[in-house]
Amino acid sequence: MPERFDCPSCGAPLDVPEDAGATIRCPYCAVSVVVPEALREDRDGGGQVIKIDLRGLNNTTPVIVSQSALNLGPDDPILQALREDKKIEAIKLYRERTGLGLKEAKDAVEALQAGLSAAGQAYTPTATPATARRSGCGLFLILVLVIVLIGGAATIAGILFTASAVENAVTVVQDEVIPVVATLAPTPTPGPVTLVRSVGEEGEGAGKMTDARSVTQDSEGNIYVADYLPGRVQAFSASGEFISQWMLEDPDMQIYSLAALPEGRLAVVTSRAVQIRDGRSGSLLESWTDGGAFGYGDAWLMADGTLAVTVETASVNDVVFFDMQGQIVRRIDDAFTRQTGDSEMQMSVAGDLSGNIYLLGSFSRLVLKYDREGTFITRFGGEGNEPGQFTFPDDIAVDSAGRVYVSEGRNLTIFDENGRLVARTPLEGLASGMAVNNLDELLTASRDSVLIYQPVR
Repeated sequence: MPERFDCPSCGAPLDVPEDAGATIRCPYCAVSVVVPEALREDRDGGGQVIKIDLRGLNNTTPVIVSQSALNLGPDDPILQALREDKKIEAIKLYRERTGLGLKEAKDAVEALQAGLSAAGQAYTPTATPATARRSGCGLFLILVLVIVLIGGAATIAGILFTASAVENAVTVVQDEVIPVVATLAPTPTPGPVTLVRSVGEEGEGAGKMTDARSVTQDSEGNIYVADYLPGRVQAFSASGEFISQWMLEDPDMQIYSLAALPEGRLAVVTSRAVQIRDGRSGSLLESWTDGGAFGYGDAWLMADGTLAVTVETASVNDVVFFDMQGQIVRRIDDAFTRQTGDSEMQMSVAGDLSGNIYLLGSFSRLVLKYDREGTFITRFGGEGNEPGQFTFPDDIAVDSAGRVYVSEGRNLTIFDENGRLVARTPLEGLASGMAVNNLDELLTASRDSVLIYQPVR
């Protein structure tokens, strides 16, 4: 019997362990994939396999969800949490059940949530097309997932949902996914940002990418972009020409963030340390930590030359500031707990020219603003579908004019430095990670490329 098959997401060859279940995790693209029937014995317990390709939808890489492989019965606590609109609880349960990382578990749970919505089983808040999640100019995103009951005799062959304002819909047939592209209505007026150019393209190899989630640009214009897993960094010139690429030594180490430092150095944030490397060659120069063993998340080079780094675990939500010798010069402890009473397990950080710090909490759906000394100033955002609110935001960036950018999937919300809403606009692609260059252009890591926007003045 054959023991290898190609990953349906990235095409990499996958070896099937003898003790493999219905799914295995691809070490190249970190996607959980279903093992073909021919390569496994009856490990699905007779259940039906449900697959959905989320490429380009809702800030996800391609994810294949198998309800039967997780033994998700109708009364499973994960599905029950989603029916009660307790997504964070569902994500925690999913991580405990599967051992997946936070981002992967979030992607999978949102797919299950969309499936419940399609089946009419999900909690649905009151919303109009103008305020619905992922909306922009009245557009909304519909993601269809067909749920086949485990052990049931009936199978739904395929259901196609379409809508005039849908960016991407899918038809799901058992063991087959067919993308359906719908045309968006033209935007009647120019948006607050304009796409000016892109760097890289989808694919494998030099100058190509499939899971780019972090981006930065140095003072000389060189652009660095990192694949989340495996940890690969590519360097491009300001004009988008490929320069070099390199990998982290540990193929299982994820890259959470990048920050360009002076003298051609690059801060590469992993969960265990902030690695200081040569930007072009990838040579490891130093490793910075605050004494903790893990939990490092995002980084931003501040106006005073310090590097702000978030530290986040189940009980810690701190920001530490390193000088360029790797010494901690100040810190903000319990940044979210002190203001909200709850911890925050996914923080993003940015800073303005005055030294103010902006912290985005993906789970709390809030932006907290502190001054340079760590004194709390204000908070804005919040959970919801109204303008200026978020469902699960991705990243934050601030430009020299004090514009605060918050990305969520393919949408961008812009605030002024005091937290007043300026605009909300759809983007040309995902914005999993963001950075601002010396020209105040907004760089976004869009999984398969880097998209660069210019604010409309």
